[in-house]
Amino acid sequence: MQGRQDYSGSSCVSGNHKSQLRIDAHIHTVVVNELIRAGEFHQAIRLFRNAVAEKSQLDVVSYTVASDGLVKASHVRDAYVLFNEMKDIGLAPNIYTYSVMLSGLCKDGDLGTVKKLLAEMIDGGIKFNHINLG
Repeated sequence: MQGRQDYSGSSCVSGNHKSQLRIDAHIHTVVVNELIRAGEFHQAIRLFRNAVAEKSQLDVVSYTVASDGLVKASHVRDAYVLFNEMKDIGLAPNIYTYSVMLSGLCKDGDLGTVKKLLAEMIDGGIKFNHINLG
């Protein structure tokens, strides 16, 4: 479609013309979140993966939003891989990240990994509350 926005890369694309505008991590996260809300899970994750490949300075919120999209698309294992990639680059999961992962893993029936994450939360001093146990 002519003029339709394509967010598959981290530069803005409209039609056949690619702009030189660089999108920061905050904008990436907002666009990924909106694509997820619109049910465009694959496009959202493709945008996120492009940002990772381009070494964008993504933060824990960016990874949590992408993980949430994967969980909502029933790709819990992929979300768990992303969760571990986030930790491998030195980003610490927050309560929301754990909530997304616990929810997906419970729905997937992966109680072993749920127990592992709960122990990790306890070891990391992350408190249980209505957010991650709701």
